[in-house]
Amino acid sequence: MVNGYSASASELVAAGLQDYNRAIIVGCATYGKATGQTIVPLGNGVVGGGFTKITIDRIYRVTGKSLQLTGIIPDITFPEITAVIGQKESQARNPILPKETSKKVYYTTLSPIPLAELGET
Repeated sequence: MVNGYSASASELVAAGLQDYNRAIIVGCATYGKATGQTIVPLGNGVVGGGFTKITIDRIYRVTGKSLQLTGIIPDITFPEITAVIGQKESQARNPILPKETSKKVYYTTLSPIPLAELGET
């Protein structure tokens, strides 16, 4: 289960499970943050000198596609009740634009999960 508050590591796990057909992802679209940051202290080590976060990495699905701005699109979508208070990466003032990369690993998925059969009981 994912929603707009799912970001970074949880998006990566959900993407892997979805790409390999290992789980049915339910909920609403995730935050869409597919970057990694490092924290850099400011003020030459002075206590209370503050810090800044610098983006240093992009994160990709095993397919080579980016999660940036779009996030995970669930297999089964629920209404997004937190849309009024939540914010997505795509709503940030200067978001990093998504791009794809050539995948370096070839992967084999399992058979697709029969979503249509879930409603047949």
